[in-house]
Amino acid sequence: MHIHVKRALLFFCCLLLGGLCQVVDSIVADYDNCFISTLMFCTYKMTYCGLILHFVQSVRRRLLPSPAKNYMIASGLLMLFFLLVQTVCYRIVQWSIPIDRHCWYLYYVPIILVPTLFLMSSYYFGDRPIQHSRIKRYPLFLGLILIFGILTNDLHHLAFKPNPDIDMEKFIGKSGTYTHGILFYAAYIWAGLMLAASIVHLISSSHKMQDWRKAISPFLCILLVPMLTTINKILVAADLPEPFKMAEIMIFCMIGVQEYCIRNRLLPHNINYDSFFSQLELPVCITDYDVKPVYQTTIPVHADKDQMRQAVGDYVYTEQDTRLSGMELHGGYAFFASDESELHRLNEELEDANDILSMENELIEHENELLEEKAAIEEQNRLYDDAASAVYDAQKRIEAALKFVQPDMPSYRRDIAFVLFIMAYVKRKANFVMLNADHGSITPYELTVALKESLRFLNYCGVETDARITVSKDYSWEAATAIYDCFEAAAEVLCGRISELWMHLTENEMLLLTDAAQAPELPELPLPVSCSCDDGQTVIRVQIGGDDK
Repeated sequence: MHIHVKRALLFFCCLLLGGLCQVVDSIVADYDNCFISTLMFCTYKMTYCGLILHFVQSVRRRLLPSPAKNYMIASGLLMLFFLLVQTVCYRIVQWSIPIDRHCWYLYYVPIILVPTLFLMSSYYFGDRPIQHSRIKRYPLFLGLILIFGILTNDLHHLAFKPNPDIDMEKFIGKSGTYTHGILFYAAYIWAGLMLAASIVHLISSSHKMQDWRKAISPFLCILLVPMLTTINKILVAADLPEPFKMAEIMIFCMIGVQEYCIRNRLLPHNINYDSFFSQLELPVCITDYDVKPVYQTTIPVHADKDQMRQAVGDYVYTEQDTRLSGMELHGGYAFFASDESELHRLNEELEDANDILSMENELIEHENELLEEKAAIEEQNRLYDDAASAVYDAQKRIEAALKFVQPDMPSYRRDIAFVLFIMAYVKRKANFVMLNADHGSITPYELTVALKESLRFLNYCGVETDARITVSKDYSWEAATAIYDCFEAAAEVLCGRISELWMHLTENEMLLLTDAAQAPELPELPLPVSCSCDDGQTVIRVQIGGDDK
């Protein structure tokens, strides 16, 4: 079953559901069950309004901008207006006789305008719309004049004349309380003339298209009138309320007629398809659901029906370089053939270019790897140079000390220990350079390890050492090496002249306490240093100043 048939059946089922709710509403109203009555009333009214809005939205979505589209949308909104006025009249304003009476007058707005707008839409039916003069707008003007006459009935009573015994203030249009006037008959005659003119114009358009089925099939929807009327009579015979009012039957019959006019392509989705396609220099074809061409460009699409069916929603190659694509439209399919020979040639050239680029990318990657290795080696050499530069003076002192070391001398052991003490300093200071390159600072742990290692090697020189280090913050490379250089310079000067050395390092100063008899002469140091001697003890104070990372 095609999707359009399914949607039509769903629409009809919703219509029957609305009628069923209307029957239930009428039944429970006799038992004063306000809740269920209100629920059923809202349900069937919302169902009818939803069906009308669905039709209006489908017209808005399917048809391209044209006067016929505007007329059909306006017609649907008038149907919705009729249901709204009916709701206001019977459920809301029964307490106000003037408003109730004017709602009755407003019924005739859609009764007159809906057939009029359908006639104006029929001007655009057929393969080619006929260019009408301004006379095509006259029916709308005449219809508006009729509506104005009915809405002002209280002034002249030409549409509905109340009986002499009826007070005008209590006149609400109940049966038997009034007689019809000339405007009432004119309104219904006008509506009938508009429908008849639409049928004649529709048959005329179908005759030009040489397809009588397109003229007859839309009016098969009029069969809904006797069908729904028969349902009403059957339920009334069974002492049940009518499920459909005559106005609702006419509304949905008119919707059915307009829908069939669209589906039978009496109102094309684009009024200028023929002229539009005649100017296209592309192989494009629009077919119906049987894959029979409906619109064809001057350049034909060379493909059989099997290939076209395969191309719907996808694509196939009818020839080596000819690609056929298709998609489903409302009422058929659209197909487009494209020549891809130039595209295939460009793809081959692009593949060759990609191969060349791949090779170049591999060369660039190898070059980058070599540059990275070279940069790493250069950085490593720079670090080694920095480390060598930092310990150059100490290495010179080691070289000078080794010149006086003789294995047969009594001081051989002490001289070797002194050289090892300086070498420990060299190792740790070079390590500071590497740590600074990796982390950008020297941790208190590394500074503590360096100082304690130097004190351990000082023990081999015959000096008893002890230390108390209470630092917790990271130091910059300059601050850490300055502290270490001050300690090393003082220790080298005192080595051989002392037997004990105690060190205390805090955040702000380094204190060296020795048993030297007099204060030593220290070389120039990177930090402020002061020496004092008292009772055979020498105190060396180094002011650190809190320099951190």
